[in-house]
Amino acid sequence: MVRGFGECGGCTGVLWLSEVPTGGTLPAGECVNVAVTFDPTGMAPGDYRAGLLIDSNDPAQPEITVPVSLTVPAPAEILSVDYTVTGLQVAFDAAVTGTLPLTYSWDFGDGAVASVEDPTHIYTVGGCYTVTLVADNACGQARAQVTVCVESPYHHVYVPVVLRAYTP
Repeated sequence: MVRGFGECGGCTGVLWLSEVPTGGTLPAGECVNVAVTFDPTGMAPGDYRAGLLIDSNDPAQPEITVPVSLTVPAPAEILSVDYTVTGLQVAFDAAVTGTLPLTYSWDFGDGAVASVEDPTHIYTVGGCYTVTLVADNACGQARAQVTVCVESPYHHVYVPVVLRAYTP
């Protein structure tokens, strides 16, 4: 018989672990393949350990334990997107969590893009722009949007003034 047990040593019914066949008898010298399935559906991210306990009629080794483990990775999650504006230049700072590797895709709202974690972008025209960050990993993707307003620097235009003396 084959049965899964968790870290508690004797507990049975490891929900993320199943095996086929779960029992049977073999003649001496025969073997059988056991298909083991890992299903992390609905599980929190983390590392899980269990074992497959195989009963045997061998008096020298009546039970064999095969250790198994499962790592459930954390999906990408954007905690915050902060930015600092200096004229037309904006420095972005994203706080993203999740199992590595993470990828980043920025759309600055003016046709420009970047693929680094914390980019700096220079706009060519003042105004307000919707900036989108998409972060993803093997477990999925997260999306965040912020509105960034930048101002063009002041331009001084000098107009010559000609003064004439007026005589009535």
